[in-house]
Amino acid sequence: ATMASFDNPYVIPYRAAGTEHSGPMKGWSYIVNGLAGGSLRDWINEQPMADEALGFMLLDLARALQYLHRQRLVHGDVKPANILNYGGRWVLGDFGLTQPTGAQEPEGTLGYMAPERFSGRVISANDVYSPESPAHRPGRRAACVREPGRVWQRVVPGP
Repeated sequence: ATMASFDNPYVIPYRAAGTEHSGPMKGWSYIVNGLAGGSLRDWINEQPMADEALGFMLLDLARALQYLHRQRLVHGDVKPANILNYGGRWVLGDFGLTQPTGAQEPEGTLGYMAPERFSGRVISANDVYSPESPAHRPGRRAACVREPGRVWQRVVPGP
């Protein structure tokens, strides 16, 4: 499945893709999506979300993840910056780390990765886990990970 084939109101709409042929970004590929009205991260930075608004956001996010998981895909980078307000609802965006279920090389943003991703398992449950999710800590920003190696050591047991 490619982003162009996604057909769900809770996934950011795909518009076009291309490659820059000149200028400082020559050779870079790009994707044009629908214009969003800000990310969940932006909203959280402005003020904490009311419980009702948080509930609607989580329902929309669950619908997006359900759709992806039925396509046997794992988003891999569910975080407030990738949850976008679009057309009066919340949609999931940024599919740069999306992988098929069962892939062997998990990727993601360290502070949001499920522990099992460190062991090389790419499963749909990876998208449901997010220690700094707004559902767990509404209205608070994610903690900064200053020493990724220490996180890795605590999550992945040594030999």
